Parts: sequence; structure tokens; C-alpha cells
Amino acid sequence: MEPGVEIEEQPESPLLIAMKGHSSSSKSKIVHALAQFHKLPVFDEGDIISALQDSLETEHCDDLLPLDILSQISSTQLCLKLGVFISAHPSRRAHFDRLVEPASFTGSRLVVVECRNQNDHDLDYYDVGNVPRLDIDTTKPFHAEDFTTGMLKAAALI
Repeated sequence: MEPGVEIEEQPESPLLIAMKGHSSSSKSKIVHALAQFHKLPVFDEGDIISALQDSLETEHCDDLLPLDILSQISSTQLCLKLGVFISAHPSRRAHFDRLVEPASFTGSRLVVVECRNQNDHDLDYYDVGNVPRLDIDTTKPFHAEDFTTGMLKAAALI
């Protein structure tokens, strides 16, 4: 697969890739590498939280509000048959459900990509049902092309 080649999607079935894991420069680099490789937008929960905290009078916003915003923005793109990457840390099932909603609503395919390292013992794990879940070890070198042609293809997503 050549750099810049888009994920082969059926026009009626765009792909929502939820990048899960703690905020880190490694996770950000991986998300950006994949998004650039596939020419798909990234919606980052951290960006939304920062904007909300800067614009709201209170220091803390409802922890579901950033995910509700991500869900709405993603739904718009998915309705246009455009795939998207969401970078988030859905720490509990209610958070994950907010990511499932746009995929279900639009008939899109959802895959969860877990970015973690050997020290991430405190990550919250919960059953994601029949949603494909792929793991990336952030301590190892990452190559978007290898990930796409290997793991995503193995998961029958492309």
C-alpha cells in the first residue's frame, strides 16, 4: 500500500476508528501518522476539553460533554460517508457508548485501537462487544503502512 492511499471503504460504510488510551505524545504521533496516511480527519477529545475549559466559567465540565461533541461532529462526517479518527480516553462504558452511537446511527464500521505500553496497568478495560479491538504498543516503533496492511487487513476492515 502506498503512502497516502485511502482506506478502501464501501461508499455506504465509512470507518470510525476510535483511538483509545491515555493522552501522550506517542498516542498523538500514532493518531496523526494514521490520519495523514489515510487522509482522514482526527477529532481529539483533548482539544475539545481545552476549548471548553477556556470558554466555560467553571473549571470542570461534565465528563460526557466532550464525548457528546465528538459524537456529533463524527456523525456529521460519517453521514457524508467520510471516515474519521477519534482520539479519546473512554475510561468507562458510558464513555465508550458515546463513541458507538455515531457508528450505529450512520451504519458505519467501528474499530477500537488501544494505544498502551507495558506500564499501563491502570487502563480501564470493559467489554466492547463485537467491535474489533486492535492493540498498539507505544514503546515500539510505529509505521502506519505496516499497521494498516497487517492488523486492519487481518481484522477484515479493508
